[in-house]
Amino acid sequence: MAAKKILFLDTEPWLFEAYFEKNEALNDENGKPRFEADVREGTASVCDAHLQQYAAIVTTDGYLAAPLGLEENYTCDDLPNAKRFLSRLAAYAEAGGLVVIFASEGVFEVPRLLGPHFGTEWVFAAYSAEKFALTEAGERMFSGRVLQEATPCYHEKHNMLSTPEGEGMFHIKHFEKDFDVEFEREEDPNWTLPRPTKRTPVAVHRCGNNLGAIAYFSCSNWDTVLFGMFAELCTRKALM
Repeated sequence: MAAKKILFLDTEPWLFEAYFEKNEALNDENGKPRFEADVREGTASVCDAHLQQYAAIVTTDGYLAAPLGLEENYTCDDLPNAKRFLSRLAAYAEAGGLVVIFASEGVFEVPRLLGPHFGTEWVFAAYSAEKFALTEAGERMFSGRVLQEATPCYHEKHNMLSTPEGEGMFHIKHFEKDFDVEFEREEDPNWTLPRPTKRTPVAVHRCGNNLGAIAYFSCSNWDTVLFGMFAELCTRKALM
C-alpha cells in the first residue's frame, strides 16, 4: 500500500528537515516511512493544489501569523495567497482533513485567532516546564506506545493552551513529592494537593465530519510522545 502524503508548508523547508526527515517514530513496523512528504515553501503553488490528497497538512504558528492579521510583526512575501490558503485550509478540515500547527516560533496570538476560521476556542496560557499527564480525552484518543511513553508522567517545557473540555490531551499534574508538605500544612492546616491544571501542550479540535480536525503541538521539546501522537492522528487511528 502506498504511503500517505503529508504536506509540510512553511516559509522555509527546515520544519521537515529538523523534525521529521530522520525520525524513526514515523516509520512502520518494517522500518519504512509511513508517510510520503511533500515539502513546499510559500503558498502560490499550494492554493490551487488538490488538498484532499493529503493525510495531513502541517504548518507553523509563524507561517500563519501574517494571514491571521499579525502582518505588523511577521512578514509574508505572498500575503494574498497566504490569506486565500487559510480559507482553503479551513475548508479542508471541515471536509475531513487534518490540519496540524506546530508552535515552533511561539507566536502566542495565533491560537486565539484561529477561532473564526476553525471554530476553536483556544488561548495561549503559558510557557514553562511542567509535569504532564494525559487527560481522559487523551487516553481515549491515543493508544499503545503513546500511552506507555506518557504514563504516568511526562515532564517537559512547552507552550501551553487553555482549551474547552475534551480538547486538551494533557493537563499539568501535581505530585506530593514535589511539595514540602509539612511546611504547606503549617501555613494552612487544610492544605491539599492541588488539582490538575487545565493547560496542555497538545490540543485537538474536531471540525466538520467525524475525521476532520485541527491539532496544535508545542514544538519546544519534540520527542517520542509527540511524534507518536502526530503519527496516530495522521493515520486517523486516533480520530476513529
